[in-house]
Parts: sequence; structure tokens; C-alpha cells
Amino acid sequence: MKRKIAVITLVTACALLFTLFAYASYEKLKIYPTFVQQLSLSPVKDYKNFLAWFVPSVEILLALSLLFKRTRLTGLWGSFFLMMAFTVYVFAVPHFFHSLHTCSCGGIISQLSWRGHFYMNLCFTLLAGAAVSLFPFTRKQLA
Repeated sequence: MKRKIAVITLVTACALLFTLFAYASYEKLKIYPTFVQQLSLSPVKDYKNFLAWFVPSVEILLALSLLFKRTRLTGLWGSFFLMMAFTVYVFAVPHFFHSLHTCSCGGIISQLSWRGHFYMNLCFTLLAGAAVSLFPFTRKQLA
């Protein structure tokens, strides 16, 4: 029974993380000029051109890696670290930087407050961490 719960949890985590990254990357690329402009107003403005392609590319790669058995654990670890980085960023901006601008995420996610965005990111970080910890228990069951 515990193994079945672990499998269901892992599959759900992968599906949710896949959906988040696929949606977020699509939205960033859909509004690319706006995304670059929003990055230019953020604390990472010096890297805006690099990040405008790098972040959606990493999100797409992670989303795809979650679909395949061979790359799933790498995708989960990558998801955990990327979500941790996003969570730290979303916490730091309103607390340590004077100019607060809208989130450069795009879509529905950009409608969240900084606090709401922080809690959403924290939940996805914890979800990815839980999935990584459950992975050894599910390896044989997942195709």
C-alpha cells in the first residue's frame, strides 16, 4: 500500500511539474518582448538577454525529462533546484530590492502577488523534493 501511494504521489508530482514548466515556458516565449522588458526592470537586468532564452529552455528540458523513465530522476532534481532558485528570487525581490515590478512569468502566474508567488513556488519546491525522496520506492513500478 505504501508503495502504491508513493507511485501515485510521484506520478502526480511529475504531472504537476510538467504542466507548470510547459505552461510557464510557453507563456514566457509567447510574450517574449514583454518578458525581456520585465527582466530589464529586475535585479537580474544585466543578464536579461541570456535569461530570456535560458529560463524557458531549461523549463522545457525539465518538462520533457519528467516524461521519460531514463531522465525522470534528473528532471526531478532539476525541478527541485530550479524551483528553489525561483523561490529564493521571489522571496528576495520584495524584501531586498527597492524597485518592485511585476513578475516576468506571464499568464495566470503573473497575476499572483509576491507572497502568493512565493507560496506557490515553495509548494512546488516541496513537491519536487518529495518526489525525489520517493523515487527509489517507485523505480520498478514506473514505466
